[in-house]
Amino acid sequence: MKIASFNLWNHDTMRESRIEAICREMKRIQADMVALQEAWSHGRTGVVDHIAERCEYPHRAYRPYPDDPNEGLAFLSKLPIEHVSAIWDTMPARQIAIRAVIVVAHRRVAVTNVHLDWRSILAREDEIVDLDRWLTGCYSPDTYEVLCGDFNAASDSSVHRFLTGKQSLDRRSTLWADVAEYYANRIQGTPAVTLDFDHNPRWAGVANMEIPLRCDWILLKHGFSSPSPMIKTVEVFGTTPSKESGVIPSDHYGVVLNATFLGG
Repeated sequence: MKIASFNLWNHDTMRESRIEAICREMKRIQADMVALQEAWSHGRTGVVDHIAERCEYPHRAYRPYPDDPNEGLAFLSKLPIEHVSAIWDTMPARQIAIRAVIVVAHRRVAVTNVHLDWRSILAREDEIVDLDRWLTGCYSPDTYEVLCGDFNAASDSSVHRFLTGKQSLDRRSTLWADVAEYYANRIQGTPAVTLDFDHNPRWAGVANMEIPLRCDWILLKHGFSSPSPMIKTVEVFGTTPSKESGVIPSDHYGVVLNATFLGG
């Protein structure tokens, strides 16, 4: 099964051309499920429906933010979606994540789609602790847990360290495996950056002092009651401009995990 995470970049500049580039990449990677951040919508139509129809995803879920109905988080899936919930259903102030459950090889897989605050590490720390509280109440021993999205934090940040069990926050601890780190170690490589200020054409001609970082992650929860998934590959996508328009799909690169979830 392939699970992808992609920030659509809700920006007006060349939006229609970027949709074409996004669809090209979606068709190329052929993910079974895609978690989308910064999914925009206007009224009853939006980019989620457009991509789903163009890329032949029969199942989709879009949850707009309560304080901004024109943007939200979404899933596209080739498999039926059993259930979707949002953290703001129980924590109204935390408009940061939605969770979808699907069935793969007779095993339930829950994918949580995250978009954290980009402005403040303190805000992100508060958000990730509340996300951990919410997810703790969702866990089931028969369900694989996947956490993915745009965390707006570097891989050496407190947010990443908390998720991967290297430090606590607010007297809480958790433990997830970063699949890009695992796969890079296996092939003796380095996880690719996803916010690439040096090579992404979106930043061409923009004066900045930013250092490229890996802020888009896919993580698997440790402690499964069944065998760990078999990780085949972890790759980034959306790294080159469309040949037709010369437009890059987003300011972030996406991440796609190819794994086998073992049935019970």
